[in-house]
Amino acid sequence: MKEVYVKNADGDLECVIVTDEVADLLETFQREEQSYARKIRKRRQKAGGADISYEDWIGSYSFEDKLLNELLIESLFRSLTEKERRRVILYYLEGYTYAEIARIENKSIMSVYGSVTSALRKMRGWI
Repeated sequence: MKEVYVKNADGDLECVIVTDEVADLLETFQREEQSYARKIRKRRQKAGGADISYEDWIGSYSFEDKLLNELLIESLFRSLTEKERRRVILYYLEGYTYAEIARIENKSIMSVYGSVTSALRKMRGWI
């Protein structure tokens, strides 16, 4: 048996005693979550964005600004093909690499890279 600390519904840490298997599983999930967060931060930095969440960034604006921003993002995504939209979301928001996306879609890495680059060019031209 091991003691582990988990957050309760209020966000406070609580000590819970669990079996060794459950503790190992929780530790594995925590490592995977940290790895995913690092991957997302890296992707945002690579894209030239600051290392803050969209919610934190948009939270400092008025309701009207938030609404306009949401409409702009929606319009930008509508200007993309389904394939471009899916790949941009996987690459920039989900943190997948070009190779991972290519493997998922059974396409070449260059094909994935080309469509993501094309999508960014379209969105930049729109703004």
